[in-house]
Amino acid sequence: MVLQLAVLAVLLIPVPWMIGRLVISRAGFTEMSLLTGSLAMILAGNLVMWACFQAITLPFVLTESSFLLPVTLWCVLIALILVLSFLAYRSDVRHSRPGVLSRVRQKFSRTDLLFLFLSILLVGYQCYKFALRMHLDEDDARFVALAVDAWKNNRMFVVHPGNGDYIGLYVADDFAKDVSSPWPLFLALFPKLTGIHPAVFAHTIYPVYLLLLSYAAYLLMGYFLFQKNRTKTLAFLAAVALMQLFFGGGSHSEAAFALIRIWQGKALLAALGIPSFFTFYIKLMQDRDRRLFFPLFLLNMSCCLFSSIGIIFSGTLFLVFLVWYVIGCRRWRDFPAAAVSCIPSLVYVIVFIALKQRWWI
Repeated sequence: MVLQLAVLAVLLIPVPWMIGRLVISRAGFTEMSLLTGSLAMILAGNLVMWACFQAITLPFVLTESSFLLPVTLWCVLIALILVLSFLAYRSDVRHSRPGVLSRVRQKFSRTDLLFLFLSILLVGYQCYKFALRMHLDEDDARFVALAVDAWKNNRMFVVHPGNGDYIGLYVADDFAKDVSSPWPLFLALFPKLTGIHPAVFAHTIYPVYLLLLSYAAYLLMGYFLFQKNRTKTLAFLAAVALMQLFFGGGSHSEAAFALIRIWQGKALLAALGIPSFFTFYIKLMQDRDRRLFFPLFLLNMSCCLFSSIGIIFSGTLFLVFLVWYVIGCRRWRDFPAAAVSCIPSLVYVIVFIALKQRWWI
């Protein structure tokens, strides 16, 4: 069990950190603090891993292939990206390019330490609730049942999650949205690589990790919003963590999604996808750098993985804001890059409609 957890820790922290460094450095993020820079790289690395899985899974599902095939291909892609990231890092060092992390270390003021302590206390309490006071519902049973079947039997969406009967690719009424947004299969990916049971991973380990990623997105949002002011950034994070505790009255509020069932696809869209979009968009408005459309493209692809709602919602959100950016800010040269960042939603909404109407049969 210790070895399994060690391998999982490597997959969740160093691997996305290395992958994310390639994305962040090439998107124009430089001279960031150690904390914010590291969080930005881990967040970007996860976007790459999610986007790669979304891009390769659909053909294997439609051909009823073994789950081992997309897992193997995903591992190969991630290994290649890791090599590319290492080569890019060596090139940056050799040519003395500005690094993602600043070499200047600033001391924490007492106010900074106070807000940092409050943030750790609030976020830590929420992580404790996720790890030891888990909430379960019918949606969760469907997600985990499909993940367990993929993990144990190497089958993808061919059994009814309610009773385990083999029914082919027609998984109740959720066939189209599951195949176009195969988040349950991603919940089986790391368990397949480590041997940890998907129920343990989805209920105990991954929710804590995803919640921390969500707050990383909020921290980065404050970091860019307040022009890298550490005190205001930490105060913003503490305020968000505090407000999350009091805005869960509705079952479909962002706080309810984040603090009750973040491992479910549509909940992850609300808790992480949307805050990440505004984080990158604030950075885009400040720098007017078209290279930022690459992480936005990865984010759009990741939102398509999370949920079928993510396909529509992220596409609409991207389209509205990026059209406003191109036209309102007169950034006509950036239109091609902005259009490319919206492609995943366009592609997968067509896929969703085709699956819903059974065009592929």
